Amino acid sequence: MARYDKYIMKYIGLVTLIVLGVWNWNSLMGLVGSIYKTLGPIINGAIFAYILNLLMVRYEGLLTKVQGQVPGVKSLKRPVSMFLSLLTFVLAVIMILVLVLPQLSTAISRFIEVIPGVSTWLQRAIEEYDAYFPQLQTLMSQLNINWGSLIQQSMTVLNTLSSNFLNITFNTITGVASNTINSILSLMVALYILGSKERLLLQGKRVIMAYLKPSHAQTLLDIIRLMNESFTNFFVGMTLEGIILGSLVTVAASIFNLPYAGMLGVIAGVMALIPIIGGYISAAVGTLMLLAVSPSQALFYLVMVIIIMQLEGNLIYPRVVGGSIGLPGLWVLVAFTVGGGLMGISGMILGIPLAATLYKLLGRDVLMREKRQTLTILE
Repeated sequence: MARYDKYIMKYIGLVTLIVLGVWNWNSLMGLVGSIYKTLGPIINGAIFAYILNLLMVRYEGLLTKVQGQVPGVKSLKRPVSMFLSLLTFVLAVIMILVLVLPQLSTAISRFIEVIPGVSTWLQRAIEEYDAYFPQLQTLMSQLNINWGSLIQQSMTVLNTLSSNFLNITFNTITGVASNTINSILSLMVALYILGSKERLLLQGKRVIMAYLKPSHAQTLLDIIRLMNESFTNFFVGMTLEGIILGSLVTVAASIFNLPYAGMLGVIAGVMALIPIIGGYISAAVGTLMLLAVSPSQALFYLVMVIIIMQLEGNLIYPRVVGGSIGLPGLWVLVAFTVGGGLMGISGMILGIPLAATLYKLLGRDVLMREKRQTLTILE
């Protein structure tokens, strides 16, 4: 009886902590934000190391295959694989910037150029069709907009910005310098973690085994192993899916002679890393950019992207991402919604592999309980 009372008290305590956490969610997130701000370089370095490790493991696998044929490869396998992983990441970022920035600058310049023409067209359209839509003039008069006061307030804001230009410039320079230093520290932390990951993993395992009961320690290690598997499969699958989607958009835009084909493909591929809504965001951005060139091309691009997204969502995504994480579509949507509501875009991305981990753990527990019940019935 005392044993059951102990378990009941544990569950009551766990439920109490969850309720308190949800009830004081804003304060909890504020505390988490403060901790993240303090430990930012270390946390970012660990995340960067985890991403680079996905590449490094594959490079080490390739070098392992040739280490018997090429002398000296075995001793240099770790530093060479680290260098190749970092080089791959940097080249990918540079390629994205090279493809996007020039065309994005041209598109924005073009968009700014057509704004006066669009404004003139709208004004002329309002004047021409005023006779057909007298309610529009009535509505504008009812709004009672004081344009003189609005312009004066705008000038006041501009004067305030001008007077605070030095402060804004100083804060900008300080922020850039701080971010640069934090980025360097994060890179150093990431390289240290990658260089000694086996030793760090062994130390972590020893700490878990020392402070927990053997059964609890084994359970925690299994959960960590399962989480690592879910996150690895998710990120690899999403990256591959983004590359496929970006390539399809680029090829299709080039075939139909749409402008900014490379930029549109890169935006589609990068936005695909945001589950569910990433494709729609890229479609909206691409359509907006093409509106400055040709409304008909913008409409054609929107229809083309919707068709590609439907093909990709029904044929590619289930096999590349869905099968890799083992999470049904309904739970993907639930994890995306809950994660986004709690932590924004980060929650949208991290919620799905976390949900996949919980789903697998729940499945294992259900099977285990079913086997116990079957054995009890047979006995």
